[in-house]
Amino acid sequence: MFGPAGATTPVIGGDQLAQRLPSESIYYDNPRWPDVPSQTGTGSGPASYNAFHMRAMDAHGGWVMTSADMVRFADAVDGRSGMPALLSPATVLRMITRDAMVPGTDFGLGCEIDGLRETIAVSIDEVRAAVMSSFPAAP
Repeated sequence: MFGPAGATTPVIGGDQLAQRLPSESIYYDNPRWPDVPSQTGTGSGPASYNAFHMRAMDAHGGWVMTSADMVRFADAVDGRSGMPALLSPATVLRMITRDAMVPGTDFGLGCEIDGLRETIAVSIDEVRAAVMSSFPAAP
């Protein structure tokens, strides 16, 4: 799904701090939080590097990419900025609609939502604006 969007940097992140990619952020936990058992089965530590097995999260998270590629992918989901849409409008609507079969949930089919369908579009627009303001205008 990333290739058609023009995103070239997405990779699955590592599970441990030692597996951090060169340009990947360092994740910090609240120092008051207790350590959690490691998903590797050995030891424990901060949740950021012990609570998740990122290599198994490729269907719903764990991806590391540049901000620009994140915007490219978000634009391509519904065809913003002239990109061909990766998903149909009906699929996007299902993703951002609360699942009626799970009362009290804050999730649609693949997206965390807060009850406002516009939230996702606004979030994408905010990310796009932040990324674009970080780079000088092209000549």
